[in-house]
Amino acid sequence: NALDAARIAFEEADVFAPLFRKITDLSGRTYARTVPTKREGLSEQEQTDIAFRVLADHARTISCAIADGILPGNEGRNYVIRRILRRGILYGKKLGLKAGFFEQLVAPVVESLGPVFPELVQQQEIIRRVIRSEEESFGRTLDRGLALFYKAFDANSASSKVEGALAFELYDTYGFPLDMTQLLATERGLTVDTAEFERLMEQQRERARASQKKEVIVAATEGESVDQKPTDFVGYSETQAAATLVEVVKTDKDTYLVFDRTPFYAEMGGQAGDTGTVTIAGTDFAVADTIKDKSGRFLHKLASVPASGLPAASSAATLRVSVDRRRAISRHHSAAHLIHWALRKVLGTHVRQAGTSKTSERMRFDFSHFEAMTPEQLKEVERLVNEKVIDNAPVSAYETDFDKKPEGTLAFFGDKYGARVRVVDIGGYSRELCGGTHVATTGEIGLIKVVAEMAIAAGTRRIEAVAGQAAFDFVAQREAALAAVGSLLSAGPNDVAKKLETLLAHQKDLEKKLRAIEQKASAALSAELAAAAVEKNGLKFVSAAVTVSEPEALRHLGSQVLARLGEGVVTLGAAFGDKTSLVAFCSPAAIKAGFQAGKLIGEIAGQLGGKGGGKPDFAMGGGKDAAKLEAVMAARL
Repeated sequence: NALDAARIAFEEADVFAPLFRKITDLSGRTYARTVPTKREGLSEQEQTDIAFRVLADHARTISCAIADGILPGNEGRNYVIRRILRRGILYGKKLGLKAGFFEQLVAPVVESLGPVFPELVQQQEIIRRVIRSEEESFGRTLDRGLALFYKAFDANSASSKVEGALAFELYDTYGFPLDMTQLLATERGLTVDTAEFERLMEQQRERARASQKKEVIVAATEGESVDQKPTDFVGYSETQAAATLVEVVKTDKDTYLVFDRTPFYAEMGGQAGDTGTVTIAGTDFAVADTIKDKSGRFLHKLASVPASGLPAASSAATLRVSVDRRRAISRHHSAAHLIHWALRKVLGTHVRQAGTSKTSERMRFDFSHFEAMTPEQLKEVERLVNEKVIDNAPVSAYETDFDKKPEGTLAFFGDKYGARVRVVDIGGYSRELCGGTHVATTGEIGLIKVVAEMAIAAGTRRIEAVAGQAAFDFVAQREAALAAVGSLLSAGPNDVAKKLETLLAHQKDLEKKLRAIEQKASAALSAELAAAAVEKNGLKFVSAAVTVSEPEALRHLGSQVLARLGEGVVTLGAAFGDKTSLVAFCSPAAIKAGFQAGKLIGEIAGQLGGKGGGKPDFAMGGGKDAAKLEAVMAARL
């Protein structure tokens, strides 16, 4: 009919042809344009054609999404992309495709869509690497998850429903999205108990919420005349200001002052709140932190309440921000913008801010990325940001309508913006919507040092860095540590690595020679111990306290002695400080005669205030009373 003809024409269009050819090359199967008329009892060719269409569609979707900066993840749209990719991997498995196949579908997508969407061409290497990383991650659990599903299905073949607990285990342990489990179930004429699945999911969410609960500050007001207007923030241009006290807010733990205006920055956007001093009627009140409530009022947390008591509302006040601390925080905030810019330049434009923290001591920057950064990439990021610091570019901030922000300004998906937004522009190359405080020029940052890079979640990395005085302090600490090592090695800073390498090689050589000497000594000692064995009822017995370099050497020595005895029992002990190590060996004939190494060690260790055990042929243990070792071992003969 006309509908089928239109569908066939669409599928044969250039946009799908490269993908179908690639899937054919990878699977050895061909696309026959079959149209399933029912959901169950599909022929093999119908199933093959469905898999072809799913893979072609999903490859296009995933490639375009990643090129647009959306990486597979665990939340929101990122999770949608992960679900689509994993569903595609499952369909590839139905065609017998080997692990890593999905990455190979990127090239035909770029071939067909690249001329229209140039970002696919520009980002194709990133797209391949993201898919490769996701395939490797899911591939480690896919087979085990499928085995669990099939095992449960075979065990309950009479059931028409997949239990919600199984669907949840597949999701929680093996990374199977619910719709993927539903797909597996539908192919076998089953349904999934989604109600039970959602109940278990909600329990997990409750546990997560309980672990992340934070104290919520509620402004306990008296009367109905309290001014609930937002505080006028003047801190972008002032660090000292006159204000009027609006209210004193008390909670179970803390006391806060609310003013009509303030130069104190309230904690938000990852930037720490300001500290400083408030002076009212000649009394100074130390401000330990500043936060903002839901109504937009800035709450100045008092470090303590003076003996003179709290001021009355409507009192005139002078507010002074701790300038040195503010400047240190601003350096770290501007450094975060530079690091964001550099990460996008080094890793790709898929990098997106996922969370930040800026304090006077350091900054952390969480960002979307699919693999650990290499040392070379970290070095390049650090080089780029410090190059911009030295350049001393101007840092400007201004407000504009959201829809009139300059082209290239970074605004983040999921963040809420009003009609008016504040743009922070660094040198014309870094533009972000930001409400924080910043330096006036990049040169004020002084120095930026990357301290660490790590994973914090699937698809999310974290960089920790220090700037300004904190960076100089960090470098000074590292220099002091290097100088200390250099002093011990009698080497200058530039020669430490080479000197240490030489010493380690020498140590390795000495250890090799020592092992050879110990082996010779062990052979001689084993011969001596075997020669002194006591024979009883056709078995030879050795029990002695010996001196060896380590517990493992004691085990090796005991094995050598038993080999020399042939058939018998060997019990040895060695002192290491105040403690002892013990071993016991029993030959097959000795075990047959009723001797067991585990029991022997238990008895000896018990006499030495310790414990031990093992198998009939070999056992190990330890004691706490090394002074009794020789007497206890000698008494066993």
